[in-house]
Amino acid sequence: MTVLNKTISTLLAIALSGCAFATEESPNRMLRADELLKTIIERDGGPGVSAAVVQDGKILWSGATGFSDLEAHIALTVDTRMRIGSVSKPITAAVLLRLWDQGLIDLDADVRDLVPDLGSSQEHIITARMLAGHTSGIRQYDFSDYLDANNVYYYPSLTGAFAKVASDPLLSEPGSVFHYSSIGYNVLGIAAERASELFRCNNPGAYDSAGSQEYLGRSPT
Repeated sequence: MTVLNKTISTLLAIALSGCAFATEESPNRMLRADELLKTIIERDGGPGVSAAVVQDGKILWSGATGFSDLEAHIALTVDTRMRIGSVSKPITAAVLLRLWDQGLIDLDADVRDLVPDLGSSQEHIITARMLAGHTSGIRQYDFSDYLDANNVYYYPSLTGAFAKVASDPLLSEPGSVFHYSSIGYNVLGIAAERASELFRCNNPGAYDSAGSQEYLGRSPT
């Protein structure tokens, strides 16, 4: 187990220790949590790291150490915006299920109905269900290629990020083999966006003044 994993485990242990942060021991526990963040930088490297402990919807502790900009020597803070990486996958899956629940997307239809720019092997159907379950055959990032695996470019849209790999060959026949694929989830996100856009175009009054989706039958909260 790496120091990073050990640190995450320790922070989880702190979070699971009940209301410890709200007791007299809180200052000591907060200090210990701050020290753990510094340990990541000292032993695992990296420019900076931030973390938080949340219980019952309340932030009990948050901390940050290191830098958000090494060249400008700008310190990382708990308010620094950071890439969320694969945390976007469960968010995308949740959006997908909300759309499916409202009949706005078919999990087993060819996703090219929504993403025609997906150029991989036209003879094979690729569905949202396959994309969500990592069985679409779409490749993962190439971790032997620094620029491919550690994207240093900013793409304002999922479509832009996907364009450079849209015509890459599939690794396997869709639905046959599990291949973990972040790129596949990019496609799933594009499909979800376009399904939502189609609904908005066909139902312009479905959004209230606050921007919440009335068709979901729920408030923004």
